[in-house]
Amino acid sequence: MKQLYLLVCVIGTFIIACIPKQTSAQCSCAGGDPVDSVVHQQYFDSITAANTSIVFPQFNPSIGTLNCFTLSSNVTTVMTLDILNEESFASTYLFEIFRRSRFSGPSGFVSNTLSPNVDYGPYDLGPKDPVGTADEVHIGPDTLFNNKYAEKTQTGSAPYVGAGNVTFDYLNTATSTLIQGSSNYTLVVRAYSRLNVRLVYYWCPNSILRSNLKQFSATRKSNQVLLQWLTENEESKNNYMVELSKNGTDFTAVNSMNAAAGGTAKYQYNYDLVPGASGRLFFRIKQTDRAGKTSYSPVRSVILDVNGSVKYGIYPNPASGKINLYFESPQSGKISVDIITNAGQVMETYQAIMNKGENLQMNFRQHYQKGVYWIRVKNHSSGEQQVTRLGIQ
Repeated sequence: MKQLYLLVCVIGTFIIACIPKQTSAQCSCAGGDPVDSVVHQQYFDSITAANTSIVFPQFNPSIGTLNCFTLSSNVTTVMTLDILNEESFASTYLFEIFRRSRFSGPSGFVSNTLSPNVDYGPYDLGPKDPVGTADEVHIGPDTLFNNKYAEKTQTGSAPYVGAGNVTFDYLNTATSTLIQGSSNYTLVVRAYSRLNVRLVYYWCPNSILRSNLKQFSATRKSNQVLLQWLTENEESKNNYMVELSKNGTDFTAVNSMNAAAGGTAKYQYNYDLVPGASGRLFFRIKQTDRAGKTSYSPVRSVILDVNGSVKYGIYPNPASGKINLYFESPQSGKISVDIITNAGQVMETYQAIMNKGENLQMNFRQHYQKGVYWIRVKNHSSGEQQVTRLGIQ
């Protein structure tokens, strides 16, 4: 007996709307601070593979603390079937088939959507005939997912935070059950999908020290990182703990110092780098007062790679007609700047070649309605990128 399930590619053209839906995550910030978001979106015009890897940037912890994230999708899947009776006698076939649209990612993330079960048949097929067609039937095209929307929200965790990427596995496949007929048959499934997938990071501002800490900076100095901060009207019993992280989430203490006599003071600490270290390091200051109450500084990060960070500021913000980007470290290579809507749509892209440049001016090519947008800047030579909120007035 022979039973064959075969997934093959099909070439075809279809037009189906894939419109991302707005979503609001069930996340909140401590102290009543409003939750903010960073949006990434990808569109796949045609998927024929059962498994597809979908890669998004991790959340940049230098802008805040990741609270949770939402992965949402719109998927349309069109399927055709071919059934061939392999028996030497006639047989009637009936199948039950459904499709699965499933995302899986780090920290146990799973978002699973099933289409309704659909019966195909009964089909009366003649004995196997090498030259005739009475022994086979063609079904479809049939749309099992029609712009199907799904979303899942999960608390943010370490694999989603940093300067690299996070990868989701997308599974889109059919499951068939033979209800009636001989088990000696060939079933050929052809399917293609269009997918719009959207990842939204919801984040909260880093809590600021309540000790009148005015500045906290982390600067790469050769084989060290110089940490500096200023205080005013501080309590003499305060303790400052320097904490380090390699992923922006899990911090460990590397140094501790007590406050000076109180009042106004300047502090600094030199963190020694391991020779040949690469990637990004994150620093923060943990303050403990005389009552044992703790609070934290904003998180500062330092890029250890040769190409440096693509971290930048925007002026003016809100903007009208044009923006100026000023980089914290000189940039070399191909730089791209995208203006993105809250729905993840790229409105325009500006490209430039820089040679140790620190400033870049971008004139808008179109008129924008007043509102909140996002600027995504990427250095294609170093692979660094950053997304920053932009107001347009």
